[in-house]
Amino acid sequence: MELKNTNLFSCIPMKKFSLFLLDVIASSCFANSDKPITQVETGSLQGIVEYNMIVFKNIPYAASPVSDLC
Repeated sequence: MELKNTNLFSCIPMKKFSLFLLDVIASSCFANSDKPITQVETGSLQGIVEYNMIVFKNIPYAASPVSDLC
């Protein structure tokens, strides 16, 4: 029985691609972890991290006035 002479270097591009794909999948699992959530009286708010600060945007503070304010 004769063994084939296989070139081990032909597998390296596929291994590199597999490692790259694994890295992309692993990093996408943690992509949502930088969105902090806080609880308030009316529910929860989801923020974002901008310039190393946690920012919460579009927070409804009060109902808009519907009658005369005078």
